[in-house]
Amino acid sequence: MYDLIGIPRFKFGHIQPVLEKLATYTEELSTWCGELYFETHRGTLTTQAAVKRLNRRAEEALRAAEMICACGKLSEYPGAELDNLWKEVLINQFHDIIPGSSIKRVYDETVPQLQNVVDSAGAFVQKFGKKMLKKNKDALTVFNPSTEDIETIIELPKGWTGICDDEGNIAAAQIEGGNAFAKIKISGQNFATFTKAKGAEKVVQEDTSKKRKFVLENKHVSYEFNAQFQLIKGFDKKAGVEFINGEEPGNRLEIFVDHGYVGRDAWDIEEHYRRQLADTAKVTAIESISGSMRSGFSVRYTIGEKSAIRQFIWLEADSKRLDFVTEVDWYETHRLLRVAFPTTIKSDTATSEIQYGFVKRSTTDNTTWDYAQFECAAHRFVDLSHMEYGVTLLNDSKYGYRAKGQALELSLLRSPTDPDPVADKGLQKFTYAILPHTGSLICSNVRAHAAVLNQGVEIFYGFESAGKTLPVSVKSAEGIDLAVVKKADKENCIVARVVETRGLPSKGKLISTNRNSRIVPTNLVEWIDDEKGQTTGCADLALKPFEIKTFKVYL
Repeated sequence: MYDLIGIPRFKFGHIQPVLEKLATYTEELSTWCGELYFETHRGTLTTQAAVKRLNRRAEEALRAAEMICACGKLSEYPGAELDNLWKEVLINQFHDIIPGSSIKRVYDETVPQLQNVVDSAGAFVQKFGKKMLKKNKDALTVFNPSTEDIETIIELPKGWTGICDDEGNIAAAQIEGGNAFAKIKISGQNFATFTKAKGAEKVVQEDTSKKRKFVLENKHVSYEFNAQFQLIKGFDKKAGVEFINGEEPGNRLEIFVDHGYVGRDAWDIEEHYRRQLADTAKVTAIESISGSMRSGFSVRYTIGEKSAIRQFIWLEADSKRLDFVTEVDWYETHRLLRVAFPTTIKSDTATSEIQYGFVKRSTTDNTTWDYAQFECAAHRFVDLSHMEYGVTLLNDSKYGYRAKGQALELSLLRSPTDPDPVADKGLQKFTYAILPHTGSLICSNVRAHAAVLNQGVEIFYGFESAGKTLPVSVKSAEGIDLAVVKKADKENCIVARVVETRGLPSKGKLISTNRNSRIVPTNLVEWIDDEKGQTTGCADLALKPFEIKTFKVYL
């Protein structure tokens, strides 16, 4: 077949000669800068929501487990067990599984497998965390796996009504449905201990279904809803910016007719769905919830022929972020559930978070390429900003976004019938949030809020930290994330992986808790290419935009 008339010439062989030949043409090859947008299979960003939710939870749970286990004795590190869990995640990211385009039997197996990964990683966190902490029945210890300093709400043990930090500061707390919750502050990749204290008060709940307007506000921001609980006003009190003005309301929960091409039902969303609105959520009950730590509304809706939605809409006392904690009993067929937030922000581009960075996409339809991007992939958030102000739409388990004009939209659920005739039917849970911020994205605290929604914290009830820290840390490093801390695959040392997250040249320091430890740069598969770059105790970091660097730390 090497010289068969009518077809391209080819021969079988190894890849190495091909790569060597290509290397001789390097200067002649064209280079593409930016995203290679695939103009099909947009539905795979949303189909089989439970698998996508568990996939993200599994990734975050394993990352936290690696960090906690690396804090203990390396001789006890459960490397083989964690490796097997990662392989379970990777198998379920294969081909048609994570896109949601497999048959029903696949998901009957995948969902429990991923849930087992989440549970097993959590068990390792608790087992190894408690080994290195000190018992104290009147204390709890919190670990923040994120590089970002965060504020988050945690549930307190039964019988507790409040907590205080190591300086005696009482945390804001309140009792909801018989359970006490407290809001804590914790620095990035740190352990913090809180002790039992008094302080929580019961929230006040009231049926407010007959009202026509509803307001949530604090000293930072004010949100106003209409009778259908669509957001008609968002106002930043300190910045003096109205970022949602009600010309088109936000939190519009809408169902569209969604028929993919025959044989590609689970794969595709077609652009013309936007001209086939099938239904809008209708409120059936509203209850207000008032507390000193956070206030909100419990809202029930009906939508479509058979489906129902319940949302807890929360605004914390010292935050601009508005959370929509959502449960959907979903029983539609060939329908697409979306939520939209029109804003007042004018920008030619929107910023979408991707793996270890972000990509900018046009908010216009100026070209056919722009027009084709009516549904795009993103991870934890999409941001619409100019230099002075911006609005971010965050989520904890979704991947399909639209950012056109001045609106941010999110695909929540689909209901294809091929190849799985019952795809996504049943109870679905997810959270999305709207976050206004001053300045551009890279000058904001969006990443910290994304960490709270997606990763949260690890809690050890009945234990105090006794000054425990990670074996390595990143200091003086704005824009640098310590993304991975784990035991090396084949050596008795720590691997630390850092990434640049702002798309800018960034500097900092990687510091070991042992001043005499040897720090050696490696490649991604932990091979040491050059011993000359090694340092002792501390390594200076100079990262290019979105660069990833890996180090071995010999403690």
